[in-house]
Amino acid sequence: MSVTESKAKKPARTSKKAVKPAEAAALKAALEAAQIEMVPLSALVKSPLNVRTIPYPVESVRDLADTIMAIGLIQ
Repeated sequence: MSVTESKAKKPARTSKKAVKPAEAAALKAALEAAQIEMVPLSALVKSPLNVRTIPYPVESVRDLADTIMAIGLIQ
């Protein structure tokens, strides 16, 4: 079967987990007891140690966008 003939998979069904009253009360108590520290935006700095940030070259992003426009998402 070629890529153009394949059918998209149906999304998995999700179900909501019932929250027990005791769990809800414990969560509420933990959130109320949590210490909140306000920090001004000017005190935040961009760290080079952030592993989630990958500097992609503009050309590679354009190439990827062109490919998606031409054939769509395969994955």
